[in-house]
Amino acid sequence: MTLGWAPTPDLVNDLRHCLDAAPRDTREDRFEAWAWPRLLADTGPASLTRDGVPHHFTASAVVLDPTGTRTCLVLHGRLRLWVQPGGHFEPGDGTVAGAAAREVAEETGLRGRVLPGPVVLARHPAPCGVPGADWHLDVQHALIAAPDRPVVSAESFDVAWFAVDDLPDLLAAGVGDHVRRAAARVRAAGNSDAVRSRGAGSRPDAAPPRDGGAPAGAQRPGGSGASSPAPSGSSQSGSSQSGSSQSGESGPGQPESSGSWLPGASGSSSPRDSSRAAANPSR
Repeated sequence: MTLGWAPTPDLVNDLRHCLDAAPRDTREDRFEAWAWPRLLADTGPASLTRDGVPHHFTASAVVLDPTGTRTCLVLHGRLRLWVQPGGHFEPGDGTVAGAAAREVAEETGLRGRVLPGPVVLARHPAPCGVPGADWHLDVQHALIAAPDRPVVSAESFDVAWFAVDDLPDLLAAGVGDHVRRAAARVRAAGNSDAVRSRGAGSRPDAAPPRDGGAPAGAQRPGGSGASSPAPSGSSQSGSSQSGSSQSGESGPGQPESSGSWLPGASGSSSPRDSSRAAANPSR
C-alpha cells in the first residue's frame, strides 16, 4: 500500500502505550484491549492512516466541563447523530492525546487538558467511505475544557453543550456510556486535585498564592468554572436540539436506542440548515 503520509515511530509507539493502558473493566474492554495490539502488529503504521484497511485507528475525546456534569457533542455531518469530537490521525500528530485535542479544537473551537490514558477503546463501522475500511478503532480520551461557547466547524451541522444526565435523543450508539465513563474519570481527577491542593495548603512550606491572588485551585470570577451562554439554536441545558447538527469524525452511527447502524439511517433529524455545512466524506 502506498501511503499519503507515514506516521512517525513516536506516534506508533504512543498508540501502543495507549492500548497497554486501556481499561479492562468489562469483558468488552478486555477483548478490545487484547485484540487491538494484535491488529496494530498485523497491519503496522498503515493502520494509523485513513488508507488502512480493513480497519484504521482514530482518536477522539469526550469533552467535559471541569465539574464533569456537562459534555460538548457535535452533530455528525454524515451520520446526523450526536457524537464526541474525533477523527483520523494527520501528519504532524505526535501522540494520540494530541491528535484527540487537535480534533476537539477543529470541531468545537475548545481547548483544554487531556487526561492521561484512554477512557475506552471504541470499535464501530467506519463511516468515512474509504473502500475496504470496515472498522474505525477509536481511542477515546477525556478532555476537560471551560464551558465556553463552541464554534461549529465547516464539516459539522451543529455543536452544543449537554448535561451528562440529559443527553440528546439522536445519540450515536455507545456515546452515552462513553460520556458517563469519561465524566466519572473527570470527577475522580477533580477530587484528586482537591486532595492534593488541600495537602499542599496544610504544609508550613506551601507556596503562597501568586500575585496575592486566590489560593491555588480557587476559581476567580469569570474563570474557567463560569458557564458561558449557549450557542444560538443549541442546548446548554442538555435537551436535544431538533433539526440541528454537527459532526464528529470517528463516531458510530445509529441512535443509541438502536442496535446496528448504517450511514444516513432513518430516524435522524434534518439539519436546520443543510447548506450551512457539507457532510465531510472523510468522517
